[in-house]
Amino acid sequence: MEKRHPEVFTAQGDVDWSRRTRVVPMEVLSMGMPRTGTACKLAMHRALEILGYPCYHGLVLVANTADCVMWNQALDAKYVPGYGQFKTSDWDKLLGNYAAVADLPAILFTQELLEAYPSSKVVLVERDIETWYRSFNEGIIIPVWNPIIRFLAVVDTRFIGRLGSTSARWTKHWLRANSRQEMQNNAKSVYEEHYAFVRKITPPGRLLELKLGDGWEPLCKFLDKPIPDVPFPRVNESAALQEKMGLIVKRGIRTMAIKYSPWVMAIIGVGIIAWATSAKASFST
Repeated sequence: MEKRHPEVFTAQGDVDWSRRTRVVPMEVLSMGMPRTGTACKLAMHRALEILGYPCYHGLVLVANTADCVMWNQALDAKYVPGYGQFKTSDWDKLLGNYAAVADLPAILFTQELLEAYPSSKVVLVERDIETWYRSFNEGIIIPVWNPIIRFLAVVDTRFIGRLGSTSARWTKHWLRANSRQEMQNNAKSVYEEHYAFVRKITPPGRLLELKLGDGWEPLCKFLDKPIPDVPFPRVNESAALQEKMGLIVKRGIRTMAIKYSPWVMAIIGVGIIAWATSAKASFST
């Protein structure tokens, strides 16, 4: 388990941002929505790394929750009037070790990243919207609003709490949602807006639209890379996310056990077991 999800077991510290800078050029922006299929996101992250592009995927944030500080600054700069700018030098501090990005929260910054890195190329994978919505609802919306996870975010401030502070921002501003119902109501329109916007602002010749199952050839041709002698990665994203969410919850419980008495833990544990049982079915898509 630890080998499959080492980031969940990583000690979460702080970062001296003044010492961070860009060490590799930013070359690829994978701007497809989260939960766009088995051949995307986690698989795209691995594919880009096989091609030699260190990739910042949303789950990388789990191993580096101190990054939430700068993601929150970027989100506030984008959505909060008068907050200030998030400059190229700031992106270099946040993403300087990576040549590619994918998934949330990076996909919210297509325009900003294109402006910061004008030679970068954009890869866009799209999925049937109804199929996508079912997966997004079960894999993202329901966990975001799960009361147990939201409670653990208050208790485990250096891990779940940090992640929650970032997801709360993109939920409110990007999905225009202050409740699970609003997030569900707005998801499809945000999906359509996102793809239309990426296509509109990406300069000609710098956009590749992939379909599930396209494999290596179009991606390698677009990036001018030889086709690897290994199969294109395929990841059961639902199963991987379900397993990871379970580990995150367990980590929060351990933190809570240190802070609260055994009798409180017993009461809360019953609720968590009930949630974990129902969550197993909800991640099946």
